[in-house]
Amino acid sequence: MSGSLESLTGQHCPLGRGVPAQEADVLAGAARGAGVRHAIGLQARYAPALPYARELVANGRLGRVTSPTVHAARGKGVGTRIPDWAAYTLDRDNGAGTLEVAGGHTLDALQYVRGDIRELSASLSVQRPVYTTVESGAPVEPTSPDHLLLNATLTSGAVVSAHIHDAKVRDARTRLEISGTEGDLAVVSGPAGIQIGTLRLRGTGAPGGTCQELPVPDRHRRSAVIAVDAEGFNVAQAYAHLAHDLRTGSHTVPDFDAGLRLHRLLDTIRHSADTGTRQFLGTSVGSTGPVDGAGRSGSGNQTRMTLGPKSW
Repeated sequence: MSGSLESLTGQHCPLGRGVPAQEADVLAGAARGAGVRHAIGLQARYAPALPYARELVANGRLGRVTSPTVHAARGKGVGTRIPDWAAYTLDRDNGAGTLEVAGGHTLDALQYVRGDIRELSASLSVQRPVYTTVESGAPVEPTSPDHLLLNATLTSGAVVSAHIHDAKVRDARTRLEISGTEGDLAVVSGPAGIQIGTLRLRGTGAPGGTCQELPVPDRHRRSAVIAVDAEGFNVAQAYAHLAHDLRTGSHTVPDFDAGLRLHRLLDTIRHSADTGTRQFLGTSVGSTGPVDGAGRSGSGNQTRMTLGPKSW
């Protein structure tokens, strides 16, 4: 794609599957060098409930945020059979598995609402060791993890616990819960994941109050060409925001630099899982601020990594 950037006035891409951080770095640098507008498909940010949750957190609705908790469970891969077309997602080399898709979109949503991850420990595992393709009947042994366990700390100091996995037999859903000193918020999705379909927002009105559905103001709905509960609504919202940016010269949609930061996060998760060490993320292009990892204590081995423009 980098060769086409020089001849274009703009470029939009989905969240790149199977793209290592080094390649994402090259693409982001090429886009900046070519001076073109560039955008990345992180459509969960445009489900109306998510920017409203971000707004409520920023306005102090929860007080000081102490602990976001993520449980993301998709129904993909239930049982022992999988459609032939989906078998490629079980191969780690294709970069389209649980970590890249469910993990990428869900962790981006978390950081969009509350801020960047500063340090993490991660575990990846394959809990479903063999599948049979539906049409051909061929056996497939997955190499792409179907479970991610993550313990992390945000730049704010809030602590994160996340379990993201596939093959949920019943009640597949994503729940992003944010707890603070004065209240709680919960963003809840359907079975396909946080980036697809309608998100519900629940929260407490006051300390000790009961949790209730929070109506989302209409100002967070920009697309009028597709129903709010349609599967592609969040994508339509993203394109509507991009169109607004192009008309007004504003910069509200995530760009290739946002994609680069996310790929660095996913690479860091893989490195933590492969080495069994806690990892520290350094300041990266367009991040919300510097990382203070010095003097932090924790259990187990720790490896400090600064993820700058060069590969690590």
